[in-house]
Amino acid sequence: MMLATISVFAPPSSRVTLNDEDKQAEDPMGINHYYRRTGRAFFLLSIISGVSFVLFLLLYMVSDEGFTIDAMQGFLLLSVMTLGFLIAGFVKRHRAGQTYATPELIADEHDLHVVNRVVIAPVIHLLREYQVFALDGKRIAEVRDLARGWRRYAAYFLELIGIRMFFPKTLEVHNDKGAIYRLEKEAGIHEIYRLYSIEGTQLATYQMNVFNPFKTYALIYDASGNLIGENDGGISGQQFNIKDESDNTLIDMKYQGIPVEALELFSGINGDLVDLNHKRIPETLMPAFIIAPVIVKLHFRK
Repeated sequence: MMLATISVFAPPSSRVTLNDEDKQAEDPMGINHYYRRTGRAFFLLSIISGVSFVLFLLLYMVSDEGFTIDAMQGFLLLSVMTLGFLIAGFVKRHRAGQTYATPELIADEHDLHVVNRVVIAPVIHLLREYQVFALDGKRIAEVRDLARGWRRYAAYFLELIGIRMFFPKTLEVHNDKGAIYRLEKEAGIHEIYRLYSIEGTQLATYQMNVFNPFKTYALIYDASGNLIGENDGGISGQQFNIKDESDNTLIDMKYQGIPVEALELFSGINGDLVDLNHKRIPETLMPAFIIAPVIVKLHFRK
């Protein structure tokens, strides 16, 4: 009886807060779902690392070579990776269960082609998959690697040993309505990405700097092969400005940046803060420039 009385006469604001908490935790487009998904990825990586440790240990135990310094270093690396992934998984799972204060946004700020400030966060770093969030924690786009089955596990391994950059890759950019763009990377050392609409129309080409040790950049070309801009990371390759052919900054990227208006919401994602000046971007070139930050994440964020 007392429990019922407390429930009935609880302040309306508290009841609304509880409902909002439930909605935030269950929203498949929200930040809580992102933390839950990344937590599962870290647990999986922990299991893979742990199994690898056990397998290598058994192989050395049945061999006649004994334990060498190189073997001990390998065992130490696998054990540290296993523990690190496990801890990261628990941290992400804890954050997935929390409720966060979120700023109020208008509907346009959930549209990738209109929004002025977003956060790009890695989901599975070894696969270079990312999610793009509005400042209220709502996912407005996602970059997905199309590798599936054994190719997906091979991609993990190739990325881990640092040679995936030489192999072809296909990714799709999705919003809440489905796939909107496709990115295709050619095989070879030049790391050329081509952007297509989901219908197959070529929209842009991104050519990475591979051989210049004094500047970190990628050139951006339109569908006709005309130079229209550049991903400019300077010497450090940490803070990127995306510029047009006249050297005007259209997009600013802050490495591991956190928006002050949503500090708690994004403090645990290790993403990049992106400010976009849509008014300066011609509508015909909009896809080429709004996908340019994704190229920075794919190529320069190791």
